Amino acid sequence: MNLNKGGDIVVTLLPLNEYVVAAIAAVPEGAIRELRLQNRGRSTISLLISTPGDLRTKGSTIVTMDPSSAKVLTVDRSSSWVLSKKLINLANAVHKVEIGGWPIKVVWSLLGISPLLLFLSGLQIWWNRRKVVGLASLRSHSSESVIAVKVLVQK
Repeated sequence: MNLNKGGDIVVTLLPLNEYVVAAIAAVPEGAIRELRLQNRGRSTISLLISTPGDLRTKGSTIVTMDPSSAKVLTVDRSSSWVLSKKLINLANAVHKVEIGGWPIKVVWSLLGISPLLLFLSGLQIWWNRRKVVGLASLRSHSSESVIAVKVLVQK
């Protein structure tokens, strides 16, 4: 470990395949989906692993490792989560449209466009009504003028 000019700890990384081998040894039934390297404020490396029974295709099991030795520090298996954490993960997957494939993405897209369509149709209804009311008021004013002119002419 070294310190850089900003005071951050800098760790020399091992080849990536060493992290992959250690993660596969920790979760042999899983498939690695993502490797997250250390960055500012995080001194560990984590791998996102998809295991059978995961709701998300991206995976939910996280293996955390020491970057200097590829030693597994923790394995957070999605199968051992409490119900509240599973529900939060499900809500996140629904929010990111990771469940259901293309049909669900089309439905979410249409639902996302619906406020705009409602606004535009409301604007059109208001505009048409405004024009009709404007014409009606012009007609009523013009007929009142004609009546007033007739009354004045007759006298």
